[in-house]
Amino acid sequence: MQNFLWFTHEMRTKGTLSLPMRDAKTAPVDICDIVRVSSVILAEEGHEGKVYNLTGSGLLSLQEIAEKLSTATKQKITYIDASPLHFKQTLIQSGVSEWVAEAVAKSWQIAGKGRATVTNEVAKIGGKQPITFDEFVWNHKALLS
Repeated sequence: MQNFLWFTHEMRTKGTLSLPMRDAKTAPVDICDIVRVSSVILAEEGHEGKVYNLTGSGLLSLQEIAEKLSTATKQKITYIDASPLHFKQTLIQSGVSEWVAEAVAKSWQIAGKGRATVTNEVAKIGGKQPITFDEFVWNHKALLS
């Protein structure tokens, strides 16, 4: 979820959220949930060699995410399906190195293929339901506005 904080300047100045995601849905997970699960995995035995797919509590389109951000910030934020090349160029213009921009653009492009799922790994391992996107927005309202 914290990846969306990268776009606060664009959201504030242009009222847009531009990503190469088409109409795919994603299940963003809050870093606090990742930390909670990681601490359990590191403190307990039995997790050696296992791979966990940590997700948020539900699938959201970028349009739905933009609507939630709009409500929280009281500013209309419109999702724009950016081309991967335009997105990469925007990252480079903002000071991101070319190889990092390429990797970030590719990861969003892969996510845009719409293969996201929702798992219960955060609750199962971390012992608490994942933070919802609404809770994330509320928790970071000052940064987003």
